[in-house]
Amino acid sequence: MSAPLERTGLSKNATVIVVSDHGFRSIKHKLHANVLLHGKGLLTGGPGAEKGDAWVVPDGGIAMVYTTNADRKAVLLPELRRIFTGRKGVDRVYGVEDFPSLGLPIPSVSDQAPDFVITAQSDYAFSGDPGEEFVTPVATGGTHGFLNTDPKMQAIFIAWGNGIPKGVRLGSISNLDVAPTIAALLGFKMRQAKGHAIGLILEAPDRSH
Repeated sequence: MSAPLERTGLSKNATVIVVSDHGFRSIKHKLHANVLLHGKGLLTGGPGAEKGDAWVVPDGGIAMVYTTNADRKAVLLPELRRIFTGRKGVDRVYGVEDFPSLGLPIPSVSDQAPDFVITAQSDYAFSGDPGEEFVTPVATGGTHGFLNTDPKMQAIFIAWGNGIPKGVRLGSISNLDVAPTIAALLGFKMRQAKGHAIGLILEAPDRSH
């Protein structure tokens, strides 16, 4: 990590922080949720030309389910729940009442919010790839998009260099603390940030102003 900085003469003044926005989980099966809607007659048409009363947007470990026919929404919602509840590879169906605990916006706040969310079991993930079967095997693969309560979704945080003491092990931290920590290293304080500077790795945690 230090070799390129040493060549440029910046190693004594530089701080390197390596982060990621999410973890990654290996999978063995893909779930093609819209195949089930085709089977129930809620979707018609081929890839790129599909239309119907409902639509599923896959995002790896979760998928967002939308009703696209407002006139039939009251009928469609319980039918869609039945379609996905208890299916192989589906872990749980979350309704709008669960969204706040998941950190998701509710439909009354965002017009992009889904009508409900479905989550995948371990070794499974939702896919937008065309498929004739709901479940298809994966030779080698992985994805993200699982709920942040999944321990394998923990991201990395590595800090090294100027202002960082050696040998400190933090354990779990919040992603909200990354930006305030960087600001503190630069001598600033993010007063409006929800997170806080990680004092354990700041050699001078009171240097912010």
